[in-house]
Amino acid sequence: MLLIDQYAYHNRFSDIHAFDKVTFSLFMLLFSLFARDMKVSFTVFLISSIMILLARIPIKYYIKLLVLPITFILLGLIPLMVNFSLNAIPGSEIIFDISMGKLFIYVDMSSVRAAFQLFMVSIGSISCLYLLILTTPLVEILYLLKKWRISPLFIEMIAITYRFLFTLIETAAEIYHSQSSRLGYTSFRTGLTSLGYLTTALFLKSFQKAAKLHQAVESRGGYGEFIGSEREYSLSLLNLGVFMIVLLLLVLLFTF
Repeated sequence: MLLIDQYAYHNRFSDIHAFDKVTFSLFMLLFSLFARDMKVSFTVFLISSIMILLARIPIKYYIKLLVLPITFILLGLIPLMVNFSLNAIPGSEIIFDISMGKLFIYVDMSSVRAAFQLFMVSIGSISCLYLLILTTPLVEILYLLKKWRISPLFIEMIAITYRFLFTLIETAAEIYHSQSSRLGYTSFRTGLTSLGYLTTALFLKSFQKAAKLHQAVESRGGYGEFIGSEREYSLSLLNLGVFMIVLLLLVLLFTF
């Protein structure tokens, strides 16, 4: 079991119904995306992070999860901030500029503000998703989708895809440890060679495990209806109060 899945089953909010957590997370996610306001997005990120820490998710692990998406976001923002022009550079908010013949390359304050706004919206949305997946097991989310009359085929696809993520990660870890024990990553050149072998072996073994899983399922009667955890839902006034306070706070920030 992955560490992220362990935290989903064993956290301070594990006794809260999945409906409350899914609704709360998706509401903040959609509000952040549609408002596209830096104050709202920062508040969403702050609330999600506080909720994750209150659920007793280690802060080091949470920061580790944030590093990879933040890196991709920052790399993607660089082209957004750079502008090109064949004429003289307009405006007085130029931060950096360089000319290459008739081509002008420059960075101005408007592009920096747009990039920073996109960064805040992205990081706020990511924190909402982490709040959901770190506090809610997939089996409860799938059961909730079933209650919402989502297509059973779609639910089965999610369950199988999630299962194969574990298969891919476990297989890759086994191959990597096997190669490392044989000094497969002692240098950059041998590392690239070992990485090529790892990719090929991972592709083949994944198909083999997928075929075996398909045969096992068919031998037991094929793919049936998904059966999840049937927990009785009772309205929590505390959760409703927190939801309304957060709603009011985000609306006030967006308005003013």
